[in-house]
Amino acid sequence: MKNNTVMLVGRVGADAQLVTFETSDNRLAKFSIAVKQSKDETMWVDVEAWNGQAEQVLSYFTKGREVIVHGRLALNSYVNKDGQKVTKPIVNQTGFYLCGKKPKSDEAEGDSAS
Repeated sequence: MKNNTVMLVGRVGADAQLVTFETSDNRLAKFSIAVKQSKDETMWVDVEAWNGQAEQVLSYFTKGREVIVHGRLALNSYVNKDGQKVTKPIVNQTGFYLCGKKPKSDEAEGDSAS
């Protein structure tokens, strides 16, 4: 078993954002999931899925969908608009499972398409 492995159960906060790169064929899907800490607390976790994983995320993940995400914990550093360096943890997704029912908005779309 790898030492740097995380598994989170939560709900997708919004549809994933696709990032494409001009210099390569790599694709990146970025999204966040809400993970319940307790009855009154929710922690938001940023997740990145690359290439084939990104394609699957874009196909199956919609706002409100319950998922299990597993991957590697990483640090993402950037300079914010105030010029300060910010470092925050993210999960580099290596796999996932869809849980529970589809959100109602997905079910309604599926019903109208048939």
